[in-house]
Amino acid sequence: MGTVTLELSLLAVALLLCPATAVLRVGAFNIQAFGDTKMSNKEVVLRRYDVVLVQEVRDSDLSAVTELMEQLNRYNRGWDWHGSTSRQSQAA
Repeated sequence: MGTVTLELSLLAVALLLCPATAVLRVGAFNIQAFGDTKMSNKEVVLRRYDVVLVQEVRDSDLSAVTELMEQLNRYNRGWDWHGSTSRQSQAA
């Protein structure tokens, strides 16, 4: 029983000395008609998040979405577009 107590004590000390700091930042935005005009606004905050849902994307030729993905992927290749082009609005 003493070995288990010692192991648990060492584990508790290790956890106190090395706290878990993993953070997952999630953002969801309804930006309404997202197109070239809004894409030209350089105050993009999406790169602050790990997971982002952008709603109400209405960009018929997807030029703004393509530019957004290119800019975000300059910093992290993990960004991808998911949505349907058959609906008036898509999600990125």
